[in-house]
Amino acid sequence: MPNLNDTRGILVNYFKTAWGSTTKIAYQNVPFDDTGLTEYVETKLIPLHDSNACIGSYDTKRKRHEGVLAIFIYTKQNSSAFRAYELADLVADYMDNKKIASNLTTSASINYDEGVRKDGWYSVNVRIPFTSDEQ
Repeated sequence: MPNLNDTRGILVNYFKTAWGSTTKIAYQNVPFDDTGLTEYVETKLIPLHDSNACIGSYDTKRKRHEGVLAIFIYTKQNSSAFRAYELADLVADYMDNKKIASNLTTSASINYDEGVRKDGWYSVNVRIPFTSDEQ
């Protein structure tokens, strides 16, 4: 079952497939050029808590990862918040309450309006909680 790195890969690939060509996607620690874009999203895995999640012997123990997949939505400053929230609703449609893999599920997302950044992008952050068990 997925370790933390595999969990990240599975979640990001699931999102990438669902998102399709809606906007460009920036990934953690990968160069990205936003020149000429009017909107894009960025993915980031945020681990929150790991624990042992099992009943039974040491041989059957599972490690549980809990965290959020954060999708940062960027639209150009002074272009209204409508498009950013429209994209946030799409993220929720694609990612909320899904069984992504046999031991990887998501819950309802939470939106955070991050406002205008210094570089001229307006940002809404959609955080999708996940739980992933590894064996």
